[in-house]
Amino acid sequence: MKGRLTLAARVVWFSTVGSVLAGRELARQPEGTVSICHNDALAGDYYVNHGITAEAMRARGGAALRMLRNPLHLFVWARDAARFAGRTHSAVISLCEAERSALERTYPGCARPPL
Repeated sequence: MKGRLTLAARVVWFSTVGSVLAGRELARQPEGTVSICHNDALAGDYYVNHGITAEAMRARGGAALRMLRNPLHLFVWARDAARFAGRTHSAVISLCEAERSALERTYPGCARPPL
């Protein structure tokens, strides 16, 4: 249980405080600098999508119960909804066509079209 709580704390910290700190550092970079982020960060020009939590829960069945059973899933879902609704990144990069389709299906109003 302690390991899960530590992981959850790290995800929440990096998604919030870590993203603010990363954004400040990126703002200090020279013009023309390009940044790529993965997973928890909400800062960077390009976001490499490694999957959609809500889609993974649906694929396993009982999505609502799975989301409620693990509050970290709810946090990640809310974080991703904010990520894909806003202009956090210039583009979203999906690693395969299935991930691109899942992103478009789950967040049809994605502010930045996936690549």
